[in-house]
Amino acid sequence: MSSVSSNLLFAKRHSREREILSWLLVFSLLAVSLPAPFAFAQEGGDETQSSESAPPPPEETPPAEDTNIANDVSSSESTATDPSEPETPNPAGEPPPSGDQAPAAGETAESQADGPAVVVTGDASADANAVNAVNTNVTNGEIDVIALNSSSSTEEIDLRTDIATSSTEGLPCPGEGCDGAGNLIVENQNDATVENDLVVSAVTGGNSASAGSLCGDAAVLTGDAVAGANVVNIVNTNIVDSRMLVVTINKLGDWLGDLVFPGRQFFEGFSSSVAPDTDVQNTNEAQVSNEVSVTADTGGNTATGGNEAAIATGNAMALSNIVNFVNTNLVGGGSFTLLLNLGGAWTGNVFSLPPGASLSEDGSRISIRYNGSGGSGPSGAGSLTVSNENGATIGNRVIVFASTGQNSASADCGNAGILTGNALAAANVVNIANSNVISANWFLALVNIAGDWGGSLAFGRPDLWIGKTASLSAPEPIGLGYRITYTLTIVNRGDADATDVTLDDYFDAEHLTLEDPGGGTIAGPGHISWDIGTLPIGESETRSYTVAVTDLPEGVTWLTGIGGIDGYEPDANAANNTDSMAILADRHLSGPPQGSWPPELVMTKTNDATSTPISAPGTVHYTLTLKNTGGGISYHTRVFDTVKAPDGSVINSEEWDLGDVFPGETVIIDYDIEFATTSLSGMYENIASAEGLGGSQDGYSVLSNTASSSVTVIGEEAESPPPGDGGGTAEGLGGAEPAIAAFTAPNPTAVLPPTAIEPEGPSLGELLAASFPEALAAPPSPPLSRRPEKGGLAAIFSGLPIPWDFLLILLASILIATLARRALEDRNRSSTFHRRR
Repeated sequence: MSSVSSNLLFAKRHSREREILSWLLVFSLLAVSLPAPFAFAQEGGDETQSSESAPPPPEETPPAEDTNIANDVSSSESTATDPSEPETPNPAGEPPPSGDQAPAAGETAESQADGPAVVVTGDASADANAVNAVNTNVTNGEIDVIALNSSSSTEEIDLRTDIATSSTEGLPCPGEGCDGAGNLIVENQNDATVENDLVVSAVTGGNSASAGSLCGDAAVLTGDAVAGANVVNIVNTNIVDSRMLVVTINKLGDWLGDLVFPGRQFFEGFSSSVAPDTDVQNTNEAQVSNEVSVTADTGGNTATGGNEAAIATGNAMALSNIVNFVNTNLVGGGSFTLLLNLGGAWTGNVFSLPPGASLSEDGSRISIRYNGSGGSGPSGAGSLTVSNENGATIGNRVIVFASTGQNSASADCGNAGILTGNALAAANVVNIANSNVISANWFLALVNIAGDWGGSLAFGRPDLWIGKTASLSAPEPIGLGYRITYTLTIVNRGDADATDVTLDDYFDAEHLTLEDPGGGTIAGPGHISWDIGTLPIGESETRSYTVAVTDLPEGVTWLTGIGGIDGYEPDANAANNTDSMAILADRHLSGPPQGSWPPELVMTKTNDATSTPISAPGTVHYTLTLKNTGGGISYHTRVFDTVKAPDGSVINSEEWDLGDVFPGETVIIDYDIEFATTSLSGMYENIASAEGLGGSQDGYSVLSNTASSSVTVIGEEAESPPPGDGGGTAEGLGGAEPAIAAFTAPNPTAVLPPTAIEPEGPSLGELLAASFPEALAAPPSPPLSRRPEKGGLAAIFSGLPIPWDFLLILLASILIATLARRALEDRNRSSTFHRRR
């Protein structure tokens, strides 16, 4: 006899006082719709569920066996409330057990006060497991029983570690059977009586709160009550060259975890046993009686308020499974049966169902059955003779009771409210009597889930592993122009096939360019993907692709990448689903080895006015491009640029110091030239070249080609010299006036590295414009000079009225201008350049 009882009568928690007050307010709001200030609240109903008795498909029972099985099962859920007659805790119609076995539903916690009265209880849980093995013979076999009651909402139940590995190794009867060529005789004369009287009770209800006569409020808040029981009886049973597995699980409450059974290979080995020549003689008698009552109660509550009254009950859920395997012979092959009761909604899936297994869903019940035919062994596999004369009497009286109801709250002139927790009860009963399991494996699993299930049912788990390697065209550090071949290896290390497998790899698209995708699909910048499909247990696949190093900043760079693999089924180990690596690159060591390989400088030059003449004044944009196409570094590299007038005279020259230009590197210089109003008509030629040192910092001279770009300017015609002038002119064009008004650089877009010459500050004209905005804002008079009219100087020479104080400041400014002439000239020749590869 086994009895477990648990009662939690009263537990006051100060941390829930705010919650209590909130619920009292809720009760008051709910009761607004009641027809009178003095009210009883009533809701709910009763529901009764019958369990299934479903043994695995056995052989027919011989006539000499006498079997008598009586199942009296009551599974009740109640949330009803009645103000006059609270509901009894035994909906089956029989009086509840007496004495120590009776559920303690009648005990109450009372709170009486002339002011507010509050009763708050915690949660209550109770569970029990009874396993009996009587007169049972195990010869070259094994019996495993797993009984579990749990209320955890997130745990995963993985039976693989408790039952078997993912292969047939370790099973009693794989391949050609365990018996070999031996002969075995088993004789039994047994008489067994097993009685189980099991009461499991969890109660948080039966509370009373009375507020008295001083117009206080009364409230009862109960916690959850969960109760579970598992009973397994194995009586007068022979296990020969076989394995028997019995799993009973009660999940009490909502569950988000998965239930995992062994995978396909386990079932293939489980049903591959070979039976010897077998002779079984049974003279058996069995009497099995099951009285199972499973009750969940949240009702029977009464709330009486002089002002308002309200009752809110939790969920009531009761589930049960009963299986009898009596006077049965199972010879050869294997059998698996899963019976799963669902008390709520299921949002999961079934993954990796073994081939040959059948799945059926009937409302709140899921059944999976698998029957193997067994293997074919060689001749002379041995013989087995079994002679049984057994008598078995099994009586199970199981009461599982969970209650949060039977509460009362009264307030003579205040508010009264009751809020109950959930009541969840579940039971599994398995009876195996007078049975023979010979060269066969038998697996029974009974599962009750008293709540919503957000997890999945899986038979094994794939374990996808990925490894990423790289083959380089030269040892690290690598540089521009080098190639990398990435290789991805994937393996399924789990005990279930992986389906809808996809392989993805991400490379450094900023510095690498894809050359050969290796059969993959370009899914985005730096992203390549393969559809693998199904990856069976233990199988592997490889994929490779090639990239080239096409862009590097100066200095050291790590070229990083990561690969990942994913499938339809949940993975056993997500930690090995990705692999990353980094390759060292260095621009200073890029390109082929130094030594006799010289640098080669190639210069090109373009402008935006090549095809169309421009009218002076006008601006032309020039672009210089220098690329080192050789195999060595060009040290101390400089670029020279000159502008020649139509008469061949040099009217402007610039020089840039680029430092070292590496193999494959490109340097771009952008600048603008503004041609003045006084520019003479004709073709202006712009010539550029570069030089550097090869071999070393003090090596030999390296010269580029000469690049030129011309533009036609429509300006003034050349004036004839006045009489007696002898034809001489001042330096420049258009008499004493220069042809180029300004040499400037727009804001560049740096490619690599983001290098630019910082501006040197505002011009003198801009400074004057900021100092004398009023004077410079007046419209100019007709020009008195042929100089370009710009900024402050343009306003001065346009004949504006200028006060004496302004002239004094102007003289000082001219002095400053004289001292800053060099700075202004530098500004007029300013330019920017940027690098790219």
